[in-house]
Amino acid sequence: MKALRGRQDQGFDRAVPLGPGWLRQARSALLLTIARQGDDRHCTVACIAGVRASELDPFSFWPLVGGAGAAQDGGMKSRTTSRRGQSDPVAESVAVYSGHADDYAAAHAPKMADRVERFASSLSVPSLILDAGCGPGRDLARFRKHGHVVRGVDLNSVFVAMANAHAPTSACDLREVGSRFPAGTFDGIWASASLVHLDVVDAVDVLEQFAGLLRPGGRLYVCLSATGRTGWLDEPDGRRWYTVWDPDEFAAAVARAGFTIDGVDQGPYVEVWATRGG
Repeated sequence: MKALRGRQDQGFDRAVPLGPGWLRQARSALLLTIARQGDDRHCTVACIAGVRASELDPFSFWPLVGGAGAAQDGGMKSRTTSRRGQSDPVAESVAVYSGHADDYAAAHAPKMADRVERFASSLSVPSLILDAGCGPGRDLARFRKHGHVVRGVDLNSVFVAMANAHAPTSACDLREVGSRFPAGTFDGIWASASLVHLDVVDAVDVLEQFAGLLRPGGRLYVCLSATGRTGWLDEPDGRRWYTVWDPDEFAAAVARAGFTIDGVDQGPYVEVWATRGG
């Protein structure tokens, strides 16, 4: 039997026993209330497992759950060095976006709308979606318009600030995203070009973390570079590292991480649509 230790400043004044299935029931109640009120930042939670009704942010609820593996915002720090003690290409590449964040947002604003609609339509409404590597928040806003509840994470602090205008977003290195939320939290994970700066080993590991964060039957969209060469690329706004994948090899990596492949779209980017196995 688990217990949720109360915090007086949030209206709890006692430890509440939680029976089997308590996390699923609490999450469902939160989503239902969010859907009815049309606000994914704050909702009124009516007594769940005996907890007195209180105003809660649904995404602050998880850190209150002892032993659930959640972490407070700000607790995630990006790596500054690689496993070999060298500078980290991921952190260096992501930092480049900061100097041109507004230009980046404007240039990419019209893109991917058809993919977002396809992914949103594959999920029941409302579903809880993690935009993993959300950038300035373009797709967070789109998923909300489709009636879904969304949460964003990104490594770039400038993007995090911009994305928070659209939905709750926090700083997070995707290589550690699996420690950020309890297992099985999300109905869908959207990773649009967010793994492009990771090496093969890290990308595979993140795919496995995605599988852990999705409920059985949850949906994944992930795309990354399939043309060019792996290495540093000098671009007009800065220098970034890219890892280029063979489309078949990437689809196989997604499958090995615990997914059933629903579709693969090939082009400059390989796009994989998948479902978490049960």
